Amino acid sequence: MSKAIETIFADNRFHSRLAARWAVFFDLLDIKYVYRPRAYKLTELNDQVWSPDFYIPDLEQDLAHDAQGIFIELFERQPDARDLEAPSHFSGCTGSEVYAFYGDVAQKGHYCSRVVEDDDTVPTAELAQRPFCGCFYIGSFRAFKESERTHYSGHACCPAECAFVKPYDIDSAFMDYMGKGQVMPSPTSSPMLDLARHAAHTIRFDARDALDKLEGLRAAIKVLSATGNFANNALMKAITDHARTLSQNPNCPRYWEPWYVKHVAHKQSGNIGPCPCSSSSCRRDIEAKGRIADLDNMPSSNLQM
Repeated sequence: MSKAIETIFADNRFHSRLAARWAVFFDLLDIKYVYRPRAYKLTELNDQVWSPDFYIPDLEQDLAHDAQGIFIELFERQPDARDLEAPSHFSGCTGSEVYAFYGDVAQKGHYCSRVVEDDDTVPTAELAQRPFCGCFYIGSFRAFKESERTHYSGHACCPAECAFVKPYDIDSAFMDYMGKGQVMPSPTSSPMLDLARHAAHTIRFDARDALDKLEGLRAAIKVLSATGNFANNALMKAITDHARTLSQNPNCPRYWEPWYVKHVAHKQSGNIGPCPCSSSSCRRDIEAKGRIADLDNMPSSNLQM
């Protein structure tokens, strides 16, 4: 195995080029990150000390719920069960979302709490972008054999999706379900994601003009975001065709406004009053806030578990 090369980027000293490339990726997409947030002593693993490579505080996994933050561990090669023992144990003890990514930047990964030996059934983890609202998230798009996959949730339940399906007069929830043998392109490739991945992969940290080139790419990504260019043409065509097909199906329920439209609108308004969505999920979110420890409020850098 090649020796890791310490690399400086954005006033951080990264232990490897791979970690620095991930930082470039996050930076271009304006994804906030904390590098090597702290070390955790895992007493049930013979006092092994584990330090995640990144903490991402604001990565949303479902627009209908509040982001709770995730941890990312990086590997140069595909990790085995022993490599994933510590992050999986941490995930199990704290309830935190922990992902292990390996190889090139933001390409392949695993949910650390769901690791089995059969690659055909392991829920993989991949970075993706929601085609309607542009939010970045981690999802699983190859959880089962392609021939068996009929469920697709990459576009997500969100107000932007509801605005898209309303003219077709279809229930947005039914956008998630395909006919037998029908496979929707995954949202793991988008103009913004592809540009950031390419830049992170090709940047020469020792080049004098490296930062200037990144500024140009950052400006290009901001233009893509401002114009709502969140998905590639193949995905948007497939989604549009699917919506048209559903609109012609008499068995597909007609459009109605889901609770999360009111929920998200209430969150974005800044109103501190009770949420009008009246959802049990919303109430669980409020109760969960009291149980989820914020990273900055954890008592010590030697948290034992």
